[in-house]
Amino acid sequence: MTADPDDANAHLDHGIELASKKQFEEAIEEFRKADELWRNYQSKDRKKALYNWHRVLFWLKRFDEAATKCREALCIDPEYPDAYSGLGADLLQLGQFDVAIAQLRNADELWRKDQSKDRGKALTNWAIALFRQQHYARAVEKYQEAIEVDPATPEAQNGLGAALVELERFDDAIEPLRKADELWEKKQSEDRNIALRNLGTALFRQEQFEDATAKYALAVKIAPGRLEAVVDYSSGLAEMGRFSDALAELDKASSLDPDNPGLHNKKADFLFQLGRYKDGWKEWLRAWQCYERKLKGDAWNAEQLEAAVYFAGLLRDIFKLYKPSEGFYMRVLERQPDNAAAFTGLAVLYQKWSQSDAVTSEIQARLNYQVPRAIEILKSQLDEGSNFQTLLSLVDLCIETSDWTEARECLARSDSSYGRYRLKRAETAARLGLVCLGSEEHDDAVKNFRQALLVKPGDLRFRSNLGTALLKLKQFEAAQDEFARVLNLAPGNIEALLGAAQASIELADDGDPDQYQIAQHYLNDALKYGRNQDVGSKRLENKDIAKIYYMRGYARTKSYEADTTRTLPAALLGARCDFLRCKKLDPHNRKAPTAIEKINKRLGRGVKDSWADVTGPAIVLIFAAAVFVFAQLDFFFQGSAIHTFLRLPWPGVIKDATFYSVLSFGSLLFMIAGLYLRKVLKLKVFGIELEKAAIDQVSAPSTLGISRSGALID
Repeated sequence: MTADPDDANAHLDHGIELASKKQFEEAIEEFRKADELWRNYQSKDRKKALYNWHRVLFWLKRFDEAATKCREALCIDPEYPDAYSGLGADLLQLGQFDVAIAQLRNADELWRKDQSKDRGKALTNWAIALFRQQHYARAVEKYQEAIEVDPATPEAQNGLGAALVELERFDDAIEPLRKADELWEKKQSEDRNIALRNLGTALFRQEQFEDATAKYALAVKIAPGRLEAVVDYSSGLAEMGRFSDALAELDKASSLDPDNPGLHNKKADFLFQLGRYKDGWKEWLRAWQCYERKLKGDAWNAEQLEAAVYFAGLLRDIFKLYKPSEGFYMRVLERQPDNAAAFTGLAVLYQKWSQSDAVTSEIQARLNYQVPRAIEILKSQLDEGSNFQTLLSLVDLCIETSDWTEARECLARSDSSYGRYRLKRAETAARLGLVCLGSEEHDDAVKNFRQALLVKPGDLRFRSNLGTALLKLKQFEAAQDEFARVLNLAPGNIEALLGAAQASIELADDGDPDQYQIAQHYLNDALKYGRNQDVGSKRLENKDIAKIYYMRGYARTKSYEADTTRTLPAALLGARCDFLRCKKLDPHNRKAPTAIEKINKRLGRGVKDSWADVTGPAIVLIFAAAVFVFAQLDFFFQGSAIHTFLRLPWPGVIKDATFYSVLSFGSLLFMIAGLYLRKVLKLKVFGIELEKAAIDQVSAPSTLGISRSGALID
């Protein structure tokens, strides 16, 4: 079709036709021409060109430009509901939810006057804005209004089902989701995968994983290019223990969109659950790179704002980069001041930051403000409708801030609401175990972690936490067993390595000194994995590394003290190096300088004692050897040609064989004594008795008096 160059309507129609064929740039050119012609005629019809121009820009995800076109259309006709609706949709995609709702309300009022079914579009987008703000109950009301206007709108039916799923009204959610699936199927639309995914989520949250995975698999089949469906499908597979299949699905999706950070994020999470930390770190780094590319520029849309929250969490929890993480959270909150995920994430960030090497009084002050505000927001969400994930977020925040009372109340609510679900019950029990640990109720902590492991025996977090609880309960061998089970699956698990080292040191202090060597082995591995950026379960900060060095120095010192012969000065030298490293990494450590001073004193005394140990036996050996040689020469060769030939300066003095024997064998005994004098404590020959005391008995106390530091794990 070729448009009449002077016919604005022809250009408009041609542009709409091109847009339907996804020839967007050509369509924009047609709308521009129509706009110019109507501008020349001073016709209000140019609002139609501007509105359709907006639609193409919206499809191209150029939401700022699209919003500008709607505003231009409203300047021409302030009573134009399509422009209000379009502007609301643009602002919705830009994450400006409250402003979007105001525009959608205007569209709804104008369409209501005209008794137009188009108001269903405004109501649906209005509901989406409420949904994105996690106001699920209010979103349900708007979706229901939209359905009353037009029951055949699949977007409204699907949205209603999704909101009901978030409110965990699963039975109510099924019917609208099925209707949405049927409506999209009639249209032969790939959007059908959205309803299927929501149906899968409803089943997933009721822990009907096989049925949920079947829905996810069908969604992937219908829309193989929709990566959200692949992520949901992989989650279902993982919950059934099919991690290999889940990872394979994510690999396929990554080949379709290598720059999607969510895929790498999910894959890294699965790999960490399996204890494959080296592979997991590679995926975390790829996710980081993808997030950075996705978040270039300043004009973030709603999708980018959501990604920024995930990226901030990644920087905080995985990479321990608190300042950059804070920057992303703050940028989200500038655009969305009530973003619960960002507000809560920032509160957790300040809590972790306050315990790090880089803590300042300002960070502590921010923490004091942020935590109560985040708790308030999460509670307000719970008041709107029960949601397990929101409840867990509140519990986790309380655990981070050691608010055990609030955490117990939330967990009691969780148990009463979700006790019928096995996995949710396990998550609740595991968190209650953490609360009991923090409250020093170690028996109850062990009980709760064991309950969680009955449901998820392969969960490395639960088992490591059980080991910690047993350690606190002073059941050291049982704790060692639990940590060993973790390390068999995940040799780089830092928590398990430190827990196993702590258990070994406790056993060694209780009378099994061989455990000091075992503890050193675990501590060596903890340093190897914790300092390396891409092999362990987490990165250690300087103060954590300093703590490990101190404990390894302590173990080396105790190994030296346990050796009765004190033949391990290298152990003391190694211990001193560890204490020096500890002091360098943590200048505030008060025990390391004292330990260094004590070792230096012992080593200084040891040098003197060692010199005596070496020179004394050498003198005895040389003197005895000289006597032995003299006896042989004088006794056997006196008066002989050899005696004359050697021109010995003395005449034969050994006349008696008995005297010769005493002199020869006595000198031999003294030669032997010289060779082994360091180990001989008593020597008696022909009434001559030599005795020495052990060096540690005369020159040093039995121990150096170096005390332990605090526990390696909390």
